[in-house]
Amino acid sequence: LVGERPPVTNRGTARELLRYADGAMPEPQRRALEMWVNCDAYADIASTLGLGGAVEAERAVRAAIERLRRRFRGTDDA
Repeated sequence: LVGERPPVTNRGTARELLRYADGAMPEPQRRALEMWVNCDAYADIASTLGLGGAVEAERAVRAAIERLRRRFRGTDDA
């Protein structure tokens, strides 16, 4: 997450992941992930979602990504 986004095949793939995420995680995490995929800065994500700051926004994005990783590995304990 340090300054770079993971490679994604295309925007269609990203949209599919976000649709999947819609039912796989809490709404604030999903929104943070969606904004991050759209290249919004953590400060903007925090402001839009009413989070305490960029650090909280980054945590939300990291949590969303980790939740998806666990789900795709088949070990999601959500």
